[in-house]
Amino acid sequence: MIVRRRAAASTSCADGLAATIHETANALTVVLGWLERARETRDEKALADALRHAESRARWARDELRRGLGAATHVDAPEPADELAHRTVEDLVTEANRTRVTLAVDAAPGSDASVRDPGVAWQILTNLVLNALAASPPDSDVRVAVSRRDEAGIVRFTVSDRGPGIAPERRSELFASRATTRADGSGIGLWHASLLAAEHGGTLALLEGATGARFELAWPAADEAASESVNHERLHDLRILLLEDDAAIIELLEIGLAARGATVEAVRSKEDLEHALRTKEYEVVLLDLSPLGMDTGTAAATELERLVALGRERMPGITVLAISGSALAPVTSTLAWLRKPFSPRELTLAIVAARSRR
Repeated sequence: MIVRRRAAASTSCADGLAATIHETANALTVVLGWLERARETRDEKALADALRHAESRARWARDELRRGLGAATHVDAPEPADELAHRTVEDLVTEANRTRVTLAVDAAPGSDASVRDPGVAWQILTNLVLNALAASPPDSDVRVAVSRRDEAGIVRFTVSDRGPGIAPERRSELFASRATTRADGSGIGLWHASLLAAEHGGTLALLEGATGARFELAWPAADEAASESVNHERLHDLRILLLEDDAAIIELLEIGLAARGATVEAVRSKEDLEHALRTKEYEVVLLDLSPLGMDTGTAAATELERLVALGRERMPGITVLAISGSALAPVTSTLAWLRKPFSPRELTLAIVAARSRR
């Protein structure tokens, strides 16, 4: 069954919020588990592994929140398909051990082609594997198979288990309905996963004739040019003006952007922002909407346009990037946007992309 892009547009706000809460709760549960493991271990390698897993799931939770706020999909570097499959399985080894199920990856020769949006593909695969683990009897296995890239530029991931399978009467509505056969299930996982797949150019299907359940995620491979390693991490001595009233975020961005070659000056009020724009020189301005005292509406859009014009009056080539955690933040045609939450690397990539458009 293929769910087209327009299916996502037809879902209600309540359904979207429910899906976001479902995915974020799953991720944060795993984050807390790995942090607990990190706190208890005395082995340096085990500590590093636990923190890496916790970071991965925290990024997942962040991305779900951003999608729930209506943000565009974050920039994700392409990742080899076989590495993505192994990473997904590795992240869920603890859960598999708890349920006494073996996880394995079957990677076909040539399955190292890079795929687009690996973070989203990883999220969908994680949902599929978690479902497979829940359905599997003890001492059985769950396998993730990865194909090579086909002539249409598609890589196929197949998740198979040895559980009871999907009843015939449920197959036709499996991705469209939120019904579930699990006592503790919300039914959101497959429904949301199918929408995510469609939104990112993939498809999610239940394969016929399988023992147990067998799901296939068809996912677009990355363009060869996009797969090349390009250094976007340096900001080449840019002078950046940051409007932000949260001390923790200021500290994070000052450290993160300075490590990439930028000099950051932070101001906490609109008055200080205007003074800096009138008296100093910058290449980039980062505007958090909260200190402006307005996040939504025509007045906010007008005020943003005024501040952008003020900066470009003295500095015509300046790049202005607006930052907001509000789903209703005003969108203007004169500046780029980045939704919270984000990482310093995502901010770096957004700055590079915005400057390339100037």
